[in-house]
Amino acid sequence: MNRFSFSLSIVLLFLGCWLPSIVTAEPYLLTVQQLKAGLEKASQSKQKGFVLVDVRSPDEHMSGFIPGTDFNIDFREMQGRHQEL
Repeated sequence: MNRFSFSLSIVLLFLGCWLPSIVTAEPYLLTVQQLKAGLEKASQSKQKGFVLVDVRSPDEHMSGFIPGTDFNIDFREMQGRHQEL
């Protein structure tokens, strides 16, 4: 029982040190002016400094899109496709 308690304590200590850095991460929001400036600055995503993702459905995306959009990933698929970003 002591060995189990010790192992569990080590695991919990590790998680306690590691998880806060993940949980506290917050998204960075752009203003409209910052978005326009980035899109005007560069035509390639690596040059503009951010990735613009259209999260509408493919049908909505086909009806019109923002020039400079790097990806179209339906918001319902975002969790499964986030690696593409």
